[in-house]
Amino acid sequence: MTLPDPIALKAALNQNCQLFVGEDKTIEVDTTGYDLAGATKIEWWMAKSPYSLANGDVLIRKSLITGITLADPGLTIDIDAADTVSIKPELYYHELKLTLADGSIKVAMTGNILVRMSLQMETTP
Repeated sequence: MTLPDPIALKAALNQNCQLFVGEDKTIEVDTTGYDLAGATKIEWWMAKSPYSLANGDVLIRKSLITGITLADPGLTIDIDAADTVSIKPELYYHELKLTLADGSIKVAMTGNILVRMSLQMETTP
């Protein structure tokens, strides 16, 4: 059993963090002030920049179905090693967007993610 290696962030602007290429990582997000119980959609994207619109510029996508889990008092975003293994070490942008029960859309968190190089030491059979 491995223990989680969380990054604790708040729902806010300028929530910056770092990942290593090929690393499993959990991002814990404190979303105090948002009613997630009735949320109809929760998405987190990591992209080349906040101006990224093309699919090739969005490098990681997570949603309630794929990698986001509700947790008191917020949520967790689980990033798998496979999500980052082919990403070039560089500075990227991330954003968490919520669609609430009343239909309103909220940008709950934004920031930069520094992806750092790491040795790929996985053993092969």
